[in-house]
Amino acid sequence: MTAPAITVHREPSPLGVVVRVGWFALLVVAGLAAGIEGERIIREAAASPDALAVANAGAPYAVVLAVLAMVRRSPAWAAADALGFFAAYVGGYYLAVAVHHGGAAVDRHYALVWLLVALVACPIGAAAITWARARPGVLRAVVFAVPASAALAEALTGRMWGMGDLLAPVVLTADLLVAAGYVLVLPRGLRTRIVAAVLVVPGTIGFVALTQHLTATGAFWRYVY
Repeated sequence: MTAPAITVHREPSPLGVVVRVGWFALLVVAGLAAGIEGERIIREAAASPDALAVANAGAPYAVVLAVLAMVRRSPAWAAADALGFFAAYVGGYYLAVAVHHGGAAVDRHYALVWLLVALVACPIGAAAITWARARPGVLRAVVFAVPASAALAEALTGRMWGMGDLLAPVVLTADLLVAAGYVLVLPRGLRTRIVAAVLVVPGTIGFVALTQHLTATGAFWRYVY
């Protein structure tokens, strides 16, 4: 007769708690600093469409999201890290806007939109990537195909997150690298990578069509920027 397996639940050590809290605090500080710096870059680039496209590119955010997901094994912790960093980023950005242009310059609608992205979309994305990296799988390939498709759509249209019709070469290169990373580096297993690469094709077409539609109707700029 086989004895039943005994599961031992270990309480987190005090040192582990300190490390986790310290890491979260570091992410919050880094998010604040990045938001303040991001506002400065966008403010100084406002006179140049290409420079503004670089400043508004989505590639840096996709990289940060991937890194936050890679350093965690738990989707819940990855979500918490993403929430801390991106919420602080939005706060730092609009704090800098208020300091340099006055409180009246802060558009509450835009601030609310980006705060919701930081509080909802970014944590969900980080948790999904962490979950998808745990093992191979077709469904997990979808998680990687979505951001890769968005990056390629930005590279093809130059309008997904940037302003101006011509996308600066540095943004194009960054988008291609991000797409390659999400398809070739993050997934586990060759089959998952192949499925993700195949799904990127219809995904990119869909994102490009959506971007062009929103840009043509003016809805993209009205509700996002």
